Amino acid sequence: FYSASLWLFWPWLAGMAGALLLLLWSWGWKPWRLAAAGHRVAAVERLGPGYWEVRIAGPVPPYRAGQFFWLGFGRAAPWDDNPFSVASAPNETELRFVIREAGDRTRRMADLAPGTPMRLDGPHGAFTLDHAGPGPLLLVAGGAGIAPILSLARALDAAGDARPVALLHGARTADRLVCRGETTAIAARRGWRTLFLSEEDAPEGVARGVMDRARLAALIGGWDVKTLTAMICGPEPMTMAVARHLEALGVPPERII
Repeated sequence: FYSASLWLFWPWLAGMAGALLLLLWSWGWKPWRLAAAGHRVAAVERLGPGYWEVRIAGPVPPYRAGQFFWLGFGRAAPWDDNPFSVASAPNETELRFVIREAGDRTRRMADLAPGTPMRLDGPHGAFTLDHAGPGPLLLVAGGAGIAPILSLARALDAAGDARPVALLHGARTADRLVCRGETTAIAARRGWRTLFLSEEDAPEGVARGVMDRARLAALIGGWDVKTLTAMICGPEPMTMAVARHLEALGVPPERII
């Protein structure tokens, strides 16, 4: 049908050529260029049940705390790459990621050997302090959502940011509150408020329960909620519930990220 009319044939041919070029660029040239950058796995460390820290050696591209990268390990096909939020601060000499075992690739983190070549595509995303106002800051992490929150916390600490900050981290069990020692130390150094929650147990320094309205109200008590910025990362049911609680407490919806 398209070959019967030149008016249809040439646009069709141009569209097909454009699609082919896009395919070749996405799954050919771009992965090759990223692999040639020389990034490799520097270290893999178990942080808790199902959680790993992966450190990446190689040129560190400019990024902002809270952003994410697409990572491809070893000889995996480019369509198997996955997005992971960076956990390091931009002033660090290595990229760090906190990865939770979930899919086929992430369940093999224990087998990821230092020196493994990899692709690094990014940075991407807008979960950054660029959208935070000058008022108090509430950082909320659930499960693997600690990765970008940890990046933000490390960046605030490195910058000596003086704004009031509260950090809330929840998980199913206390041993899944990964990097709690570091975030506790940052909070103590900067005078931040903290609350660590576990649904199933409550060792010292951890409360048992969920992120309900009463706990949120106590954590931000005394602050001007109209100028507060809340940055939330975690499972969708958690993030939606926390957002609803914060709105009910008077935090403007546009200040909830």
